[in-house]
Amino acid sequence: MMKHAIKTPLWTFSGVILVLTFATYSIFKNRSNRDEYEGFILSPNVGDIYTIKTFQGNYTTYKVIKSTKDSVFVNQNQHETDKYSGLGRLRNKSTAEYDKKLISFSNQEIQRLYASDTLLSVQRSK
Repeated sequence: MMKHAIKTPLWTFSGVILVLTFATYSIFKNRSNRDEYEGFILSPNVGDIYTIKTFQGNYTTYKVIKSTKDSVFVNQNQHETDKYSGLGRLRNKSTAEYDKKLISFSNQEIQRLYASDTLLSVQRSK
């Protein structure tokens, strides 16, 4: 008695194909965002919002108030969140939620904060 080989239907691999497609897209998008953020860090604009991971492991935002050739001046948000997902609410609050005290960073310090993953992202109004 001869047994016939059964072909595996192509649709059985659709899940793997979808996962690989999503992973490739995510990697590309993450790299694209990193390139965009690096450009924003090299040329900060007034109104940029920096997402910061604090030394305690919380998250907050800094708003760029002034930028000079070699320095960036920011106001720190008065609130922090313990989860990255809570940053959306901090970003959407009015400017009244930021301290009035200016904090200054040299451009090199900002670049070091970004390289060390303390400065996580930059949001720029279009």
